[in-house]
Amino acid sequence: MSEHAFVQLPARAGSADMQDLIKALAVPDLNKGDIFVSMSEMEFYEPSAVCALLAQLTRWKLVDGRAVTVLPCTRRNAVVGYIRHMGFFQKLGITDGGATAKGATANYVPIEEVKGDTKVDAVALKMVKAAMSGRSANDDVRQLLCYALGELLKNVQQHSRGTGYVMAQYYETGLFQIGIADNGIGIKESYITSLSPKVKGRETWNDAQWVEEAIRCQSSSKVHLSSSQGEGPVNRGIGLTMCRLFAKECLGHFELTSHAGRLAHEFKFMDKPIEPAAIEIRPPYHGVLCSIAFNPSAMGQISFMDLRRQALTDLGMLGKGPPLTGSDTMFSS
Repeated sequence: MSEHAFVQLPARAGSADMQDLIKALAVPDLNKGDIFVSMSEMEFYEPSAVCALLAQLTRWKLVDGRAVTVLPCTRRNAVVGYIRHMGFFQKLGITDGGATAKGATANYVPIEEVKGDTKVDAVALKMVKAAMSGRSANDDVRQLLCYALGELLKNVQQHSRGTGYVMAQYYETGLFQIGIADNGIGIKESYITSLSPKVKGRETWNDAQWVEEAIRCQSSSKVHLSSSQGEGPVNRGIGLTMCRLFAKECLGHFELTSHAGRLAHEFKFMDKPIEPAAIEIRPPYHGVLCSIAFNPSAMGQISFMDLRRQALTDLGMLGKGPPLTGSDTMFSS
């Protein structure tokens, strides 16, 4: 009989300590029996961590067919209540002995599952409206956030070959954070399985190198493929690149993890951005997770179109190729 797996989730899972969560999520892959998850120590989880946890629980339960039990908390836990209200347990199809999910609040919205038939634009608009309910936000801020959400949703929908989850959070400091995670094949495998010419000569590249490649302008696993309408490539390969630039312009942060590759960039100070190269992590995260944060107030008087035009200029793409409309996705099926 296989040994049961016990997962003690860490107290914190944010930008600085995401690896602690990834290590905890690696335990069930060593012990193949039933899985017991303790949330008793949880104190602070950012949106990307919540989505990553849900994506991996989904993988074990629905893909691997393993029994998953969330152990009841013996004390009141604010984080457990927080994710319950967002529909965490409903999405997983299990009970934790607590209340059912509630609707949106002024600070966060219920978690959305990303599936093949997900109406990306509608979901993005719904999440932005709910998360910013009752707060001052002009149309340019909404367009920026809808754009970023649309890019991340389509990446999962059209690329991951797994299940994805997304949530958005507005903090009292003015920070707007988007978290998304899936349990799919990852960036490296996407380039390989799509027979991208980018792979030639790079067969020995690790996940960190492919994460770096993924944020480069016009480098996507699908840019070599023509769309069904014959109007050019399936995508322009600038979705994540644009989101990262927007985060930089709005003094936020951008994080991207794909299996053993992880990149984390901080832009709290425009004149001193922190942009280290991607690193290899062990154990790996089984899928892709991404976190993007914006300080909408940092846009000042710049309109969304001005910001977009500035980003395209920085990428050397302004005026080149067909006009960009809708979501400029990084990956496509």
